[in-house]
Amino acid sequence: MQFVDVSEYKYRLIESINSIDELKIHQIVNEILQVRVNQRNIFIVGNGGSAASASHLATDLMFGSKLDMPPIKAISLADSTSSITATGNDINFDNIFARPLKNLGSKGDLLFLISASGNSPNILACIGISKKIGMKTIGLSGFDGGALAKQVDISLHVPTEFGCYGVVEDTHMIVGHIITELLKVQSAKENING
Repeated sequence: MQFVDVSEYKYRLIESINSIDELKIHQIVNEILQVRVNQRNIFIVGNGGSAASASHLATDLMFGSKLDMPPIKAISLADSTSSITATGNDINFDNIFARPLKNLGSKGDLLFLISASGNSPNILACIGISKKIGMKTIGLSGFDGGALAKQVDISLHVPTEFGCYGVVEDTHMIVGHIITELLKVQSAKENING
């Protein structure tokens, strides 16, 4: 997918932002707050640009949300190059996230899966592991949603033409920022109530 000019990209991005399901955003925020109350972990996975979004979201949830008593415990599994390359070399790249998730995840944890296509084998491999462990799953996808949108507990799908990676990744980043802003509202309420 190639864009002819700047205005076309802006139009597609605005269209994509307008498609964000606000009810799903609130469901996701509620899941995060429940995991926080139970002092469980949030794991986040993604490839390429979505790996950067996974890292960004983990940081925003932990620090940007301003929630610290108790804190949100968020970990991007895309951040460990040693784990990723060891698994890729020793086993295969389809298990680069599922392998550490199997070792680190516990019942009651939450798994965020970020994929533009929704069909990345190493992202989908995490779903089976998370279900066996007893984790809830949240999927952020684009294009037609792929297999990811059908297999997670909460799916926030950004419908776009195939190949519109930039628009999908930009929108996923905006979703993360909206979630963080809503969590900051919760933090402000807690500070008022002391």
